[in-house]
Amino acid sequence: MLLATVALLNLFSRRNKPLPDVFQYTALPEALRVQIIHILEESLPADFDNGRGWQNIAKRVACEHGLLSIPGHADGFGIRHHRADCMGYILQTKDPEKVLDMVEYSFTILKVCGLDHRLRHNVSCEPDDAIKELNQRFRIHGVGYAYQDTQIVRVDSQLLHAEAVVPALQLLQQKGFKGPNEEFLSAHEHLRHGRTEEAVVDAGKAFESTMKVICDAKEWPYHENRATASTLIGIILEKKLIPTWGEEQLRNLEKCLTGLSTVRNRNAHGAGATPRDVPDHLAAYALHLAASNIVFLVESFNAMK
Repeated sequence: MLLATVALLNLFSRRNKPLPDVFQYTALPEALRVQIIHILEESLPADFDNGRGWQNIAKRVACEHGLLSIPGHADGFGIRHHRADCMGYILQTKDPEKVLDMVEYSFTILKVCGLDHRLRHNVSCEPDDAIKELNQRFRIHGVGYAYQDTQIVRVDSQLLHAEAVVPALQLLQQKGFKGPNEEFLSAHEHLRHGRTEEAVVDAGKAFESTMKVICDAKEWPYHENRATASTLIGIILEKKLIPTWGEEQLRNLEKCLTGLSTVRNRNAHGAGATPRDVPDHLAAYALHLAASNIVFLVESFNAMK
């Protein structure tokens, strides 16, 4: 059976819903729980391992949580349906950590099943695609966890986000910075939706636009068509907006953003360029670097007024 690759639908409600500014770790929204159930239903067959698979998941999680069995109900014949019990546990359990335990173990079993094609019938999603979607759902809901190497781990970029991205967004809301503000918001949204190369490109645009706004406000001339980041950095250094020791960090940022936004694998026989994905952690690194430098530039500009 040919399995479909999962792709999140870019529906109107997703495109127009504001994304959370900072990851949180204390709640799992109901919509996220429902989406996790959908992923599991598309990835693990109801009868996998002749029904013993869901029974094993329910039993092991109940044992770890000090329960005789996870909450559930028998049907009219006195038979427990362990798959429904596991899904109900994800949907209804109040303690987020216990829900994450169930999710983690279920996805670990899913990874094991992915190695045994006898257990992979009547499903529409490969294990790796299911894990990718799970992590995308976590990120979209602003929940700071990810499934990696058979474990759900905390995404510890909260401090960087709070100390760099949020201040950059706040500073760019001041008068005159509408252009770079929109570009940085776009970079932020691209990253949250997994569009990493686009995130890096827009972070670079926001960085350059910030310098252009400052040059315009100070009436420092530059040639619009030849105003690269390197040129603009030279101007703000010449005008002493920032101390000379800041030059290296700005030029390193320029190299980072330029390099990541043009990553390519080139065929040696001239067949053209094939895009290579920028990993999430590199895109996040670039965005945080851009945010820190934008804060530095705008605060220097404000102090120079």
